Amino acid sequence: MAKKAVPTTKSKQSKPRRASRANVEVKSYREVFKNINNFISRNLHDRYNIRYSEVTRLKLVSYGPWIMIGTLLFFAPELLVLAKDTMFISPAGFIEKVLFNRDSWVTLIIVLINIICAIDALSELFAKTKRGWNRVYLALLINTGYVLYQLSTNLQQPAAPLLALLGFIFCLFSVLDIREYYT
Repeated sequence: MAKKAVPTTKSKQSKPRRASRANVEVKSYREVFKNINNFISRNLHDRYNIRYSEVTRLKLVSYGPWIMIGTLLFFAPELLVLAKDTMFISPAGFIEKVLFNRDSWVTLIIVLINIICAIDALSELFAKTKRGWNRVYLALLINTGYVLYQLSTNLQQPAAPLLALLGFIFCLFSVLDIREYYT
């Protein structure tokens, strides 16, 4: 006797679900920069009760354009090269290490960004406007980002990038401490 074939029932096939449309709001670059700025300000300065004295802050604001030139044009390139090559160099050594070295083009671009930001911010810093402060702050953020990158790639010898990072964190703290004087 042959067995009777039992008809198989088709399993219920589920209908493909459509993804529900969520309202996604795309932030503008100004909102993104504002959020990043608030995060850095809160975690690097506002969270702590450490501030310069009022006299020191007023001196930083009054001599700010000249301090900015010194920081961005002399101090920052030295720290960038220190973070990359783990050595301090002279101005002549800077020309040899950065300008005539094929591997240092990123450092050269960051130094050029520092120069552009310094030139753009100089007159605004004398007028004590927020735009000048923003240029100095942006240049310091770019420098700090580069030093953080150098730290992540040189974990076997972290001393020089950490020293450079401490220098830029000090500069960022100083700039954040005087931001209320710029309108």
